[in-house]
Amino acid sequence: METTFLKLLYISLYALYGSAIAYIAVFYDEALQLSSQQIGVVLATPYFIQVVSSPLWTSIADRYPQYQGKLVAALTLIGGSALVSLLLLANNMDLFTGDIVFLLTLTAALAFAFFGNPVCSLVDSLVLKMLGEHKLLYGSQRLWGSISNGICILVVGIMITDLGIQSSFTVFVGGMVCLILLCLCHPRMKALGNMDHALDDSDVRQPLLATTKTGNYLYDPQMDASSRHQNDDNSSFSADDTHSMVDDTLDDTVDDALDDPVDEDTRLPSNRRASRQQTRSRRSSMPAADDHAGLGMTTQRIDRSESIASHANTILMDDEEDQHRYQHLMHTATAMTTSTTMFNAMDVQSLATQALEHLEDEHQIPSLGLALSYIPTIDTSLAAFGAPMPVAKHTLFSRHVVSFLLMVMLFGLAYAMIGQFLFLIYGKDLGMTPSIMGFAGPLAGIGEVLTFWFSKKLFDTYQVNTLILVVHGGFVLRNTVFMMLPSHHFPSMVCALILQALNGFCYALLWSTAVAQVDSFFAEDQRAMAQGILAAVFSGLGYGIGCVLSGLVYDPFGHHGLLLTSSCITILGYLVFFFGKQ
Repeated sequence: METTFLKLLYISLYALYGSAIAYIAVFYDEALQLSSQQIGVVLATPYFIQVVSSPLWTSIADRYPQYQGKLVAALTLIGGSALVSLLLLANNMDLFTGDIVFLLTLTAALAFAFFGNPVCSLVDSLVLKMLGEHKLLYGSQRLWGSISNGICILVVGIMITDLGIQSSFTVFVGGMVCLILLCLCHPRMKALGNMDHALDDSDVRQPLLATTKTGNYLYDPQMDASSRHQNDDNSSFSADDTHSMVDDTLDDTVDDALDDPVDEDTRLPSNRRASRQQTRSRRSSMPAADDHAGLGMTTQRIDRSESIASHANTILMDDEEDQHRYQHLMHTATAMTTSTTMFNAMDVQSLATQALEHLEDEHQIPSLGLALSYIPTIDTSLAAFGAPMPVAKHTLFSRHVVSFLLMVMLFGLAYAMIGQFLFLIYGKDLGMTPSIMGFAGPLAGIGEVLTFWFSKKLFDTYQVNTLILVVHGGFVLRNTVFMMLPSHHFPSMVCALILQALNGFCYALLWSTAVAQVDSFFAEDQRAMAQGILAAVFSGLGYGIGCVLSGLVYDPFGHHGLLLTSSCITILGYLVFFFGKQ
């Protein structure tokens, strides 16, 4: 299928984040002359607000998909204009006192957080819907966002050196205009807008509820054996099919892969190679289709587009326990249809997991796009709060889960303390020019993308304890080396930039491991909400508190105190995780 338009969406979107937003702390310091404490508070605003704004706007878009393109354009215009208004404030600083400047800046940041930040979730939602049955291509499209972000950070850094900090808004406005035009004028968006009714839950649930009168089945017990064998043959998932999926230009075998019926056992957490082998053993030992007929347990393939993350492809029997399971499944289906974005994201992750496991069995390296499809973004994960899907409280509040989530929050806090003030440290403490700072974007992006590429292999090969130790140890090492670098020394600048690749590695390994581990904590029908909680804890609480704390520490203690505090919090987070596992 033609995906150029989807790539352009991501390129335009991440041009915003790689321009003015990437250098916004420098703008607050140089152009608006805010103090470090004030900068910390303003930077924290988007992370607290996005926990509410992202699921709110995403749920509206899912309810009225015919207006989603216009909604993205409107939010981009409103949120982007709020940020651009800071240029007017910077050019009229003599008209306002310091406190008024801070309040006006905070107001603009609040407006961007509520209207502009959710655009990432909405673009993810748009891409997932437009891909349809080709959802495995999602990661290949998202990759272009990372490329755009890295290139824009580098180019804008050069522009700032020659033209000043306000020139960063030139690329921002350009990306904004391109994104709005794509959402309003492109023929594919107009085709999406031709839908004449909002998504109706009953339309999606109806195929799942079409059962026979002989029991709680999601198949037809009357179907003859030959039909069953025909369905089985049509839905086979061969290694050759998997090999073709790893190419960026997937062919028609993707449709077969998307329609693959998967036994419930194959949906169990597969964070270890041994457990996956046990899964295959159970599946191979199951009776054949004819034997199932004798037990009244034959299954019928349900089209992926009518499934709820493949929950419908489950064998259900006639005892009380499985009747309860059926009722629970219907409750899950009802909840998930209220959040199409969340359903699509979970379906992509599930399909990518299967494809990656098949490739691993064949000793083949997956494509980068397929690997990225396996990792849900923070913005998409936050969309889960838009659906009424509570997780089991006895699991959520267990010692293992609470300690793990607390560790994730503390790492997000420590990570944000350095990340949000990084360009200020580069400029004030190391003496970097923006043109040199710009290389931090591509280097961090390379570290992140390469780690995401092999994240599942790492999770399957090593214990979670080992991966978490590597993440925390690597981050503390990065901070320690950073503290030892002398100021205004070119080799120090080069070393600081190289450390950004390690920083990207730590972030990507932490997030990918956290997603996989949270999936292993919760039942499949609860994982979407669990990932939403994970994203809120990491990006909402962690980043938000980290920004505020960094402003409080940086002024009196400088970058050495900031790096030391971040390292101490990182160590504390690992200790919480370690003792929580005992």
